[in-house]
Amino acid sequence: MNVDNKKKQPRRGVGATLAITLACLLTGCGNIWGYTHPDGSGGGFVDNLFRGNGNSSSNTVQKPKVPADAYPGAGEKRIPSDAVELLSSTTRNGLTAPIFRSPTGNIICQNIEGNFGCGIVNYYEDKPYGVDANGETLWWIEFSAEEVHLTAHETPEATTQTEAVLLYNTSVYSGNIVCGATEKGVTCWDYTTGHGAFMSRDSYTAF
Repeated sequence: MNVDNKKKQPRRGVGATLAITLACLLTGCGNIWGYTHPDGSGGGFVDNLFRGNGNSSSNTVQKPKVPADAYPGAGEKRIPSDAVELLSSTTRNGLTAPIFRSPTGNIICQNIEGNFGCGIVNYYEDKPYGVDANGETLWWIEFSAEEVHLTAHETPEATTQTEAVLLYNTSVYSGNIVCGATEKGVTCWDYTTGHGAFMSRDSYTAF
């Protein structure tokens, strides 16, 4: 009889363990078997079961939307069907480069040795975005595949100027960068990633 009782005891222990486990699954017990996260939260089996792999939609970084005033098709990963290649033209200092200006002359864009950038002249004069750590005016926007970056640059007088004008409702491309102009402003973006910016006299918006 004693032998039979001893054999039954482990079964009761297993049953109790299963009952506790089931209760924890239903009530969300914390750190039943495992570790603790650096922030103090439980990290055991049950906790991780409910936690999942952490790749929830709330952790996804949302890409900024293309502004409503941007050139039609801006941000798309393709070259617009009406776009023409931006050819090199002679600048006022006698050099040649793929370069254009807006009809008003307030926005100048150029591709110098693969570095594409645009300057908004009134940003240099009015300083709406202030200056950098060296006191240089932030008025030039650099474009890359992953981002656009507002930075300082040579003065407008020293920047290569051109008579090549990007007319309203037309677009051009140079390398991976596409630019289109409307009466509201100039939009440029990298057609391989969709990153770019809408630029106007009042402000610029990256996307």
